[in-house]
Amino acid sequence: MGESSTEISEGRVKILVQGGEHKPEKTVGFYNPRMEFNRDFTVATLAAVRRKGWKALDAFGASGIRGIRFCKEIEGLEVTINDLSQGAISMIKKNVKRNKVVAEILNRDAAALMNERKFDFIDLDPFGSPAPFFEPAFRSIRNKGIVGITATDMTALCGIYPKVAKRNYGGTSLRTEYCHETGARLVIAASARAAARFEKGIQVLSVLNADHYLRITLRVTEGAECANKSLENIEPAYHCFDCGEHGFKKKCKCKKKLSEFGPIWSGSIFDEKFIRSGLKILETQDFGTQKRLIKTLELMKEEVRGSAFYYDLHKRYKGNVPRIAEAIEKLNEKGIKATRTHFSPTAIRSEKFSK
Repeated sequence: MGESSTEISEGRVKILVQGGEHKPEKTVGFYNPRMEFNRDFTVATLAAVRRKGWKALDAFGASGIRGIRFCKEIEGLEVTINDLSQGAISMIKKNVKRNKVVAEILNRDAAALMNERKFDFIDLDPFGSPAPFFEPAFRSIRNKGIVGITATDMTALCGIYPKVAKRNYGGTSLRTEYCHETGARLVIAASARAAARFEKGIQVLSVLNADHYLRITLRVTEGAECANKSLENIEPAYHCFDCGEHGFKKKCKCKKKLSEFGPIWSGSIFDEKFIRSGLKILETQDFGTQKRLIKTLELMKEEVRGSAFYYDLHKRYKGNVPRIAEAIEKLNEKGIKATRTHFSPTAIRSEKFSK
């Protein structure tokens, strides 16, 4: 490593990363600086809900940055950092020692490891789709544990390659103005089905849409009834490309033919207690992306009581686009509940849209 390594500071840790191109399939100990917000969000929210003695798994360690931050910034966790690459393991060991933390470091296939061991928190951030790791993760997770999923395969989830979405997640995607949310709901539906195979149900704590990825946080509860209840929240969705209406009802105001997609998760995607707990942590801890974290969580807090899906004002208006606050006020005056959404700065979360 020597001369080709560079020191990186993030959160409360300093790590060495290999120089050269930042490509996960080619770089040993891959470090992606654009994912700092993802890691900050994970640390802040996990710190808010973790219990002392929890066993946490960073399933795809790479440079070790995420797992080392768990050790350094969250009290009471027993952390395991895993990676299949022997080169990455060498770097992780050096970075763990460099930060004077204690972590179990394993050189294993992530799926095989999760099939053998039990954890209270599992972080999935693989190169490519996370779908192949759902069953091992939900087999492994303990009762009331949390699974955090990062999905970067947005071309499949956003309707560019709907057949890929069908293969990976068991539902078709559709290219729409709100496709990032439906993509997240596809991932959640696939997660619910995977958990149900082990008689476990899921509760969605949050969906984060940021940059080029989705970050989904799920709480898992054991029991066949919990599994059955989760599966009740999976159903097909519909979109009308003529009038723009969309939702889980097979009808629209213009009575034209609807495009069906999914099935997707139809339940809530934000938990108010979880989001408020994350905001509480931000009062006492400072992160590199602090302002963005606060803004995002505050928007999520608004979205808790909002409907599924959103409308992009820039796509709805020709010419003068009203301010978000003005548009929300007008909808509320008509008895239509509307809120802002962190999914898009130009969109409104609303059951239906009216100018």
